[in-house]
Amino acid sequence: MLVKRLSGAERADAAVISMVAFHVRAGEEALRKEREDALKSVDDDWGAFDGSGTLAARIIRNVYEAHFDGGIIPVNGIGAVSTLPEYRESGAIRAIFEKLLPAAYDAGDVFSTLYPFRHDFYRKFGYETVTYKSEYRFPPALLRHYRFTGWARPWKAGDPLEPFTALYESFAARLNLALRRNGEMVKEWTSGVNLEKRRFLYLLGEGSEPLAYLAFRDVYRPEAAELRVEDLAFSGRRGFLAILGFLGRFSADYGKVVLPLPTDLDLLPFLSDPYEAEKSFPADHMIRLINAEKMLSLLRKSDGAHFAVRVLDPLIPGNEGTFLVEGESVTRTDREPDLVLPQSVLALLAVGAVSPYEVSLFPGVEIRNENARWAACFPEKARFLTDHF
Repeated sequence: MLVKRLSGAERADAAVISMVAFHVRAGEEALRKEREDALKSVDDDWGAFDGSGTLAARIIRNVYEAHFDGGIIPVNGIGAVSTLPEYRESGAIRAIFEKLLPAAYDAGDVFSTLYPFRHDFYRKFGYETVTYKSEYRFPPALLRHYRFTGWARPWKAGDPLEPFTALYESFAARLNLALRRNGEMVKEWTSGVNLEKRRFLYLLGEGSEPLAYLAFRDVYRPEAAELRVEDLAFSGRRGFLAILGFLGRFSADYGKVVLPLPTDLDLLPFLSDPYEAEKSFPADHMIRLINAEKMLSLLRKSDGAHFAVRVLDPLIPGNEGTFLVEGESVTRTDREPDLVLPQSVLALLAVGAVSPYEVSLFPGVEIRNENARWAACFPEKARFLTDHF
């Protein structure tokens, strides 16, 4: 198959492929608007064409910036992965990935992430499951012992967004995987805040100081409505307790609250009866490493770091090789590696989703030098992500 970046009318054809693949029910007017929007799009849209020139499949490489070890890095989010029914199992998606992934390396991306429909499908292209938040489900009465005495202000169209974006950027700075939100992302993030969709956005504070915000949706359940928090940010202890106190007010309105939190924040000690709560780690996200050398250069390293790591990546030639880490220096080397591992395992290790011990249990990993000083560079790290693509 011929693979290339899409342009012009090809983008409109690709939009129809995604509508078919994702079961979109649309009339002629909706189809026309989708085509018009696609023609104006500037997304990095890739397609695979059969021998007759028919567009068979498409993938969008969404370009973002994300927080990583206290800094900001370029990443991509894979979306709109779709194939026409008559081209399923033809290798069209593989053909796109084989071109798109090296192009992402050339573009400077460090990681690639996606929300999979099936994990084994994307493992073929080097992606691996990464936990990116903890999620708690509990009756709001478990928070009744907290009292929030500050103010709560609902956001309405036209209200300033600066307090929300300032809270988010400060909150996200320590959280691996959290995206830096640009203007378009913030606009889309607030577009569904209205009574009809039962989605609400509240700013919480005391005096003149904003402390936290919550974006939540009212979800119908036959037994009792559910308050599902979709996004949040808070400033320190006061902000966190403001959220708990605010949610505790809803015991008469909702049977359950669903609350996502960073992976390093355990809610159970804060609940009056943890037996009534459920804790889970959503598994609907995957990651792959695009540029190991760049990641290792940006990684927050421990004092005295000194090791050589061999990275395996059959789909991105530039990402494969042995890299010597000496303090803050990272160079390619021909020396014998202390550690050999697939790029997908190194990706999990880098963002703090697995421990060095867990890494030693993965197939395809070789620890050739038990005394090499690499493990201290990869402690467990806080992760959090609420944006979708």
